[in-house]
Amino acid sequence: MATASTLLPADIAADLLDFSDAEFAAAPTLDVHAREVRLLDSGFVGIAIAAQSQIHVDAQAVLPIAIAVRCDGERDWDLPLGDNCLLVATEMQSGRVSVVPALVPPKVLASRHQAQATRAGPVRPPADELAGYGAQIAWTEVRCRIDLPWRSSAWSFGLVHFDWVSNLVSVALEGGEAPRPDAAAPLSVNPQPAAGAPGLPSYLPGSRTPPMPSTPGQGVNFNIELDERGPAARLIVDAAFSTPARPHALVAGMTLPDGGQEQEVAAIVPVTLLLVGANAVHPWRRDLAVPVYGAPVQVGEPIEGCLSWDAFSDAPAPGPGEFACYLVLDGAIHGPQRIRVTR
Repeated sequence: MATASTLLPADIAADLLDFSDAEFAAAPTLDVHAREVRLLDSGFVGIAIAAQSQIHVDAQAVLPIAIAVRCDGERDWDLPLGDNCLLVATEMQSGRVSVVPALVPPKVLASRHQAQATRAGPVRPPADELAGYGAQIAWTEVRCRIDLPWRSSAWSFGLVHFDWVSNLVSVALEGGEAPRPDAAAPLSVNPQPAAGAPGLPSYLPGSRTPPMPSTPGQGVNFNIELDERGPAARLIVDAAFSTPARPHALVAGMTLPDGGQEQEVAAIVPVTLLLVGANAVHPWRRDLAVPVYGAPVQVGEPIEGCLSWDAFSDAPAPGPGEFACYLVLDGAIHGPQRIRVTR
């Protein structure tokens, strides 16, 4: 194992969450005490996950994800795992993203929908009394959390614990009903670019656009700027991304007016913005369908796009609080960037 100072979530997943298929199928009754002791001694700080890479749906009825967390007492007090652990699931054939609490029992969620979790009980102890570290291995069962058709499909999963992000795991479901080639509904650009003269939203590179990711087909660079000076708050998101062209994203014969000119659209890429609040059961989210301009491309080719957008322009701000901001694209979770909303 790497040294404690260099341990990444993927290291913990490989070394401490290396369960067999039979052990995954036995979760959460599996005895993990010895692994928790090793996790506590590891020196790792963060959150990691693991899952089976392949599941035959005719032989297994569950999709469990193992979660390993090691943090100090202050974080555990301020951000208890149960109220701050979000499962981010992407169906790769369609780009559809689901974001749900990973550990709050489903029956409890029904009575807490869109509610802020509050900590009742004693006053927060002094920092020196919370300085020690704790470790935990927990489980979440995906089929209890999201609408996941039990048939051949490909999924990407990650966890967000406020401003911590886990590694990603890919799971291929095999067997059952084969998905139809047209199962993914065609995307429509959302929001539409500003008509006429340059304005927001825009999907053209500009002076505020971050550099494009250095590796073609991999990544997002983005900036978030909160402006509360006017009568209405603005949250300006500027992003540049490079991603593989997926079948559900390709379009042909489409043009859009953007920047005062007609632009040829090669693809429409689903992107999700998440604002994750501390101790909030559900995140504030916006789902976008971002056009990529240029000549037609083939499936699998890297495509590059840009985004400049006021996320509060057509949706109410989430209210006061600290937020960790993420962009979800092609099964990956990018961020966080931190903001404080005061009104």
